[in-house]
Amino acid sequence: MKDTEKANKTLTRELKNNSRFASFLKEALENPLVQKQSLASLLILPVQRIPRYLMLAKDLLKKTDSTHKDYELIKKSIDLIMLVTKDVDEGIHENNQRETVLDINRRFTERSNIVDPSRLFIKEGELVKICRNSKKKYIFLLFSDLLIYASPVKTGGGKLKLHRRIEINEGFKVLDLDDTENEKNIMQIITSIKSFDVVAETPHSKKAWLDAFTKTRASNRQQSESSDVNYAPVWQTDVSSNDCYVCKIKFSVFRRRHHCRKCGSLVCNECSKGRTIDKNNERVRVCDYCRKFEPKMELERIDL
Repeated sequence: MKDTEKANKTLTRELKNNSRFASFLKEALENPLVQKQSLASLLILPVQRIPRYLMLAKDLLKKTDSTHKDYELIKKSIDLIMLVTKDVDEGIHENNQRETVLDINRRFTERSNIVDPSRLFIKEGELVKICRNSKKKYIFLLFSDLLIYASPVKTGGGKLKLHRRIEINEGFKVLDLDDTENEKNIMQIITSIKSFDVVAETPHSKKAWLDAFTKTRASNRQQSESSDVNYAPVWQTDVSSNDCYVCKIKFSVFRRRHHCRKCGSLVCNECSKGRTIDKNNERVRVCDYCRKFEPKMELERIDL
């Protein structure tokens, strides 16, 4: 019963592409034993019968005296039927979610296999990502263990270009940020690989996304936030400050903006000559503040 939706899709596809199969089903309808019931109607019967059994049992309970020996048995049967109904409904829902994952996978222009037997689709929608020097609208796709953002390709047809995939694990969390003078409906997505702010179109949309993220985290109960996770900083946007975070001197053609990879602040070259090794085993820039207040970091000073 959990594969009902998949069976119906297969039937629809075969009726369209297999003329011999379609002719066979048409001839079968003329058989008296079939009683004019199509294969599609027969496939849905097991699912349709369960709520009918429940209605029958409830009606029987109403007409049974509470002192009758079968009264308690009927009550137990109702509870069992309700459990089966819930299990079937959840199974059908999960199967539909997996089918959606397959459909989404076909929308990507490049080879990007996101299909996994345990992966379920949660939510899709547009969010504006705040980048270091611009704001970009992306299609965000949330799954039970994965977050993807992509952009529609110009050729149309619903195709998507994948920009980044982020695993939802112990190093993933989402913060509900207060509105500012310039931005409303802000959320902050924080991971060990990349962290950034996103903006929803309306307060209702923001709440829907926060609820979806909460649901996703709840479905991964075995994963808890770890104090050992080194979260990636949210980079300060280029237009947010004209001064170096450390020395407070204004940026210019000769004093260019840089980002500290530890705290994400805008700093000048003179105040960010420290280097450390990141998770990709690459040497990256850190500011003088981080060098001073993060003694546990393995840092080196480089004069450039």
